[in-house]
Amino acid sequence: MPRDRIFFLPDAVVADAPAGSRLVSMELPHARTGVPATFLVLESETTSAGGLNPAPTVPLQLYALEHVENPQSYFIDDAVVQDGSFSVATPFDVTFLMLRLLSERAAERFVMLDDLFHHQDFPDLEYLARYPNIPALLETHLCDTSAVTPTDTAYRLSPAKAHRWLRAKCDALVAAFTARTPLHPPDKLGAADPTRWQRRAVATLEAWVADAWVREALLTHFEFPEERKADALDQLLHKAVFQGPGAARRDSSAAGDEGPATKKPKPAPAKPPAKLAKGQRTISSFFGKKP
Repeated sequence: MPRDRIFFLPDAVVADAPAGSRLVSMELPHARTGVPATFLVLESETTSAGGLNPAPTVPLQLYALEHVENPQSYFIDDAVVQDGSFSVATPFDVTFLMLRLLSERAAERFVMLDDLFHHQDFPDLEYLARYPNIPALLETHLCDTSAVTPTDTAYRLSPAKAHRWLRAKCDALVAAFTARTPLHPPDKLGAADPTRWQRRAVATLEAWVADAWVREALLTHFEFPEERKADALDQLLHKAVFQGPGAARRDSSAAGDEGPATKKPKPAPAKPPAKLAKGQRTISSFFGKKP
């Protein structure tokens, strides 16, 4: 008996999808690492014998799929889903994937579209080349082009275009983060500092872009100043600001930091024994040996 599975999908997939459309699973290379990754594509139900639409008429809508293990259970309507693991589909800009393919196959020479998308380990890539928005996407954001015939075009990676596209992506992320400051502040003390938003945008893009592109297109462009590493005092101040002074005191005690050391008072010097009155004997004399 198949298990129930929980999927979290964007509203556009659930409510705004055209009538007669469906989600199809594809295995494509990860845009950064190249390892197999699962994606969903929204397509028309009109299919070919192979199960996929031979000539899509709408722009490519790709969604990255991430599976999350969860030991808890769910109530859904009147049913119980014992396996609480779920999958999350998020919109994915296929340009990231195109950048990887071009870096591997068209960095120094012009290639035809079919050659760019042909991959023995990822046959689903060939299907993406059929979408009508792919050629314009390549020419606008990533490639120089060369007309081979009146109807055929070859593509070669343009580093200048790729740099401009990555910087525009970074600027768009900064604008999105700034507009949603109450929801996603990376640091309340520096929420108004644009450099912090830029750092966060670059860190977000690093998940989908190779290190060389991040370094050449973004880090060189922004020239971030070196950040001072937070020390123990910074952490205590942060907790005092955001969790109250009591949290900082508790952390300080737990870490064995009891504040500045205080000197222990020196013991008072011993007083000399009092002089005995004439004819008075000491206590020790009563326990001495008798002559």
